[in-house]
Amino acid sequence: MSNAIMLITSVSGTVGLSIMFRLDLRRIPTAALGGLISCGVYLIFMAMGTGLFTSSLAGAAAVSLYSEICARILRAPVTVFLTPSLIPLMPGSYLYYTMYSVFRKDFPAFAQNAVYTAVVGFGVAVGVISVAAVTKIILSKLHNRKKYAE
Repeated sequence: MSNAIMLITSVSGTVGLSIMFRLDLRRIPTAALGGLISCGVYLIFMAMGTGLFTSSLAGAAAVSLYSEICARILRAPVTVFLTPSLIPLMPGSYLYYTMYSVFRKDFPAFAQNAVYTAVVGFGVAVGVISVAAVTKIILSKLHNRKKYAE
C-alpha cells in the first residue's frame, strides 16, 4: 500500500472513530491531525529501517506528545485526542492473520503473526506511557516551583 493511501486512511479512520466516540465536532480536526502524525511518524521510521517496535514506539510517542500539548491548549482530557489518534497504529492486520492462522491450523504463521501483534502493541504502550510519565514529572516540577515561588 502506498504511503499516501496509508496517510489518507489513517485520517479517515481517526475521523470515523472520533465520530463513533461522539467527540465534539470542533475537536475532530485536531484528532484527525493526530492520526496523521502517528501514521506519518510510523512510516518515516519504517522507511529508515528501524523495525516494527521502534516505529510503533516513535509514532505513539509523537502522537502522545501532540495530545498532551493539545489537551493543555484546548483544555480537554488527553484521551480525547490520544485514543482516536492511536487507531492508525493498531496492529489490525497482524491480529487478523494471527486468528486466521489459528483457524487454518498453521501454527508457524500463527506464532510469527502473534509476535508481530505483541511487538506493535508493546511499542505503542511504551511510547504512550513514556511520554505520559515524562509529562507528569515535568508538570510536577513546574507546579512545585510555582508553589514555592509564592
